[in-house]
Amino acid sequence: MARAEREAYFYKTHGGAELDLLLTRKGKRYGFEFKYEASPRSAKSMHIVIEDLRLKRLWVIYPGETSYPLSEDIEVLPLADIQTALDQIG
Repeated sequence: MARAEREAYFYKTHGGAELDLLLTRKGKRYGFEFKYEASPRSAKSMHIVIEDLRLKRLWVIYPGETSYPLSEDIEVLPLADIQTALDQIG
C-alpha cells in the first residue's frame, strides 16, 4: 500500500490551541482530546481547533463512565468506549 488510509497528527497553533490527535480518513478530519478529569467541559481552544481544521467531529476521551455531548460537534466519551468513535470514522 503506497499510502495509509488514515493519517495521525498532533496540532498546535502559535496562540496555544492544540489537539492531541488529528485523524484524517477519506478526506475528512476528526479530532481527539484526552483529559484526565472527572467531567471534562468545553474549552475555547476546542472550538478554535474545530474551526481551524474544519473538523467533522471532536471527541474528548476521559477515564469516566458516561458519554455526553458538549456541543453539536463535541462529545465526551469514556476511554473504554473509544472504539465507538473509531467505528464512526471507518
